Amino acid sequence: MIAVRRILLRSVSGLGQMCLVALALALPAARAADLPPDLAERVQQSRTRADFAAALRDLQAQQEVLGDGADFNYLLGVVALEAGEPLVALDALERVVLHRPEYAGAWLDLAIAHTRLGDPASAEAILDHVETTFSPPPALREQIAQARVGLRAQVSRPAANPWHGDVAVLGGYTSNANAGLAVGGFNLTPVGGNLVPIVLADSQRPRSDAVLQSRASLYRDFAHDSGSTTSLLAYFRGRQYAQEGDYTYYEAALGASHNLPIAPGRSVVLGASLRELTLGGRPLALFAGSSLGLRQSLGGCMVQANVEYEYRHYQQSAYYSADVLWGGAGLDCQWRGNTVQLTARAGRDSARGDRAGGDTTRIESSLLWRRDWTPRWTSEALLYVVHNGDQLGYSPLLENNATRRIDRLGERLSLSRTLGGSGHWRASVEIENSRDYSNLPIFRLNEHQISMGLRYLF
Repeated sequence: MIAVRRILLRSVSGLGQMCLVALALALPAARAADLPPDLAERVQQSRTRADFAAALRDLQAQQEVLGDGADFNYLLGVVALEAGEPLVALDALERVVLHRPEYAGAWLDLAIAHTRLGDPASAEAILDHVETTFSPPPALREQIAQARVGLRAQVSRPAANPWHGDVAVLGGYTSNANAGLAVGGFNLTPVGGNLVPIVLADSQRPRSDAVLQSRASLYRDFAHDSGSTTSLLAYFRGRQYAQEGDYTYYEAALGASHNLPIAPGRSVVLGASLRELTLGGRPLALFAGSSLGLRQSLGGCMVQANVEYEYRHYQQSAYYSADVLWGGAGLDCQWRGNTVQLTARAGRDSARGDRAGGDTTRIESSLLWRRDWTPRWTSEALLYVVHNGDQLGYSPLLENNATRRIDRLGERLSLSRTLGGSGHWRASVEIENSRDYSNLPIFRLNEHQISMGLRYLF
């Protein structure tokens, strides 16, 4: 670090009055002249939402391709400071001033990076050398003094929080809190016997209720000198009912991934996750998974293909425990305020015990469209389709031992608005509808839900 600092200080000695004039001006905004328009727009959208970690990830994914550009490195340095990653900022800003020593904003941001890393002496040295070498007139000395005040203030100011996340609470109404069946009855089909009609009790039919939804997430990215990135994630989701307490549902998860660049715009992603589910205050299931994926940047889109293994253990009913092997792909595109995400995966759910229906083929897909209409107003539309098909007959008493098939179709619409000037608070309203179709009547379900609430992002 000392050797690099000396190179930087020596590079100042060749500057003339132009450097002093630039230094006296206000800090220039991070420029994106050498960025592809789609990347520049995606980064700007993330910064507008105060999601600096996402903006930093997008820039680092293109570092091998664009890393020689001064404007790119300056933007990378500024965003890294915003995301609480001063080491990344220091490396990027040093490259800027080595190739563009007249870039005034980069010098001052470099001083800030040194200060954030607990090295105010280096930050002062940058301004000291500029001031003593060029003997600036009083007006310019005043500007430099103001810069010193700002830098010294950084010493007592805590560094930006490298952890990011959100907390949301929404209240609403659901038409089917107890997962009641969509049919009033069905027929048993005993072998060699007559049909036996079954009429469902009211307790088995859908019951509406007020619902309180809670969501929280926390994540952090760690950038490594090798160019790889490690990400940690934790999240919590809950659905608490006013009357149907036996169906109150909670889910907590931990996850980690490692993004390893292998070529320009291409990387290998390793992942691991652990999820716990509870229902009615009792443990329901524990899921553990690992994944291997390949990610490729294509213009304004990111494409990923992956394989995943998941172990599902049901604490109360080991009968349902299984191993699931998934293969999937995803597409994430952003342009002109629009985000489109398409995901699809197929898996083989292999039962560990003698489960009704045997092994199950699972196919899941979703399409998400998000639109930023204004800096404050955002809408989101989600469509998801799920297919589950068993390998063997489910029960001799149901449709003559038919092989069970369940197809779920769901839609969710949401509208949100940023509150205040900080960008941390958002108010939202959501409408969701889902339907389960099946050849076996006891698996047919419908649910409609509306909710509204607040979300805090940090």
